[in-house]
Amino acid sequence: MALLVVFEGVEGSGKTTQTQILRDKLQSINLPAITTREPGGTPSGELIRNLILEQEDLTPTSELYLFNAARSLLIEQLVMPTLASGVHVIMDRFTYSTVAYQSYGRGITLETVETVNNIASHQLQPDLVVLLDISPEKALNRRPDRQDRFEREALEFHSKIREGYLAMAHSQNSNWLVIPAGLTTDEIATAVWEKVETLISN
Repeated sequence: MALLVVFEGVEGSGKTTQTQILRDKLQSINLPAITTREPGGTPSGELIRNLILEQEDLTPTSELYLFNAARSLLIEQLVMPTLASGVHVIMDRFTYSTVAYQSYGRGITLETVETVNNIASHQLQPDLVVLLDISPEKALNRRPDRQDRFEREALEFHSKIREGYLAMAHSQNSNWLVIPAGLTTDEIATAVWEKVETLISN
């Protein structure tokens, strides 16, 4: 059975690098795998991504709906068909980012965010959620240029996001793996692979 693995974390935590490492590892042992990202991953989803990251006049609610518009396209057009074909899918962000950013960060009620998320995601559940945990101060120092709207948010905003991630990991820890993002790239990749390997063998 194909796995759905999701990487989560604050800006600059190293998610994108680890998604690529895991994909390459799976492919190296002849297990087909792809990476994708949220928001984005489809032609229309990438257009929505640019809108979300660049437009300064978006409200918290409009952000919520735009993220989920891109998500519904991604899940329906790419993720579910790919999993059904037996190919592993590794995602850079999923519904948990929306909970962290739009609920914990922006203040939209958790019930509202989860309701919209569930509709757009078809209630798809990952086999593994990897949270790369790092203090916002250290993470943002990795992004000195801070190009998009979210990276330019105040430290307090990013601290709320981290709190949200840790709260989710604590309450849903059966399929969560929390790894300190201050470890080396190889150390993180090894910890991720040890967990993924057990899932593959089951």
